[in-house]
Amino acid sequence: MKSNKLLKFISSFALSIVLMLGLATPSFAASTGTNSTTTLNLMAAASTRYTLGERQNGVYPSGTLLRTFEDQNPNTKVNVTYDSSGNLLNQMEADPNHTADIFISADLARMNSAVTANIIQSSTVYNLLNNQLVLIAKSNSGITNLQYSGVLNWLNGDANRTIAVGDPAVVPAGTYTQQVFGTQWNDILTHATEYSNVTAVLTAVVNGVNQLGSVYATDAKTQGSNLTVLDSQDVNIIYPIGITNAAMNDTVRKPAAQALVDLLKADIVNPDGVFQTAGFSPAQ
Repeated sequence: MKSNKLLKFISSFALSIVLMLGLATPSFAASTGTNSTTTLNLMAAASTRYTLGERQNGVYPSGTLLRTFEDQNPNTKVNVTYDSSGNLLNQMEADPNHTADIFISADLARMNSAVTANIIQSSTVYNLLNNQLVLIAKSNSGITNLQYSGVLNWLNGDANRTIAVGDPAVVPAGTYTQQVFGTQWNDILTHATEYSNVTAVLTAVVNGVNQLGSVYATDAKTQGSNLTVLDSQDVNIIYPIGITNAAMNDTVRKPAAQALVDLLKADIVNPDGVFQTAGFSPAQ
């Protein structure tokens, strides 16, 4: 009898240990949850796509800034949306879930609007990049010695001549272009095709849809010898970066977002960095 009671006691004790260990397993899994992936949603001006990068087969290309960031932060994944700054602002304003974490605008006006709309925390806004506006044509177009000041006369010379520009309502490059043309703008529009982002303007000229285009210097540089830069205008183009209030109020997203911003800040001040190699300069 004693041996039976002893066996029952041992069996009961062993079962208790097994149950205790089984119950302890979820808390261990929770503790290892610190290695789970954090996802950042970056909203970036279209003209930064060549430096930040676009995923190819699930990874960013070597040499791009988002590839560097993800390599250095293997538990953080960055999803990026490229578009005109105005379109990005509209998307963030329409997003009831406030999923955006970082915004890179190609002008101060859209960033200021994002701050006013309580999307971006004002204390995080930092003027990151400078760029220039350039007038471009295909290298084999035969167009030479043309400046912004002479574009209207050139367009008026042939009904088939056109220029690609960004829509100023949503595209900062379009706003800067309108500024350069000044009082000629409405006449320019009679020969113009307006596009929803600066990448579309670039593509239209490269593909011969429009003979002329007004884009950023960094965009033109990506096409190498395929394009001719006819004229350049310094109109104080500033790209600010900021972190959203939603990210700043999240204990996981906040440090990840700040780490990405810090990496971009460090790169632009490096003369051999990705940004400056592409033609950007530190914001003044």
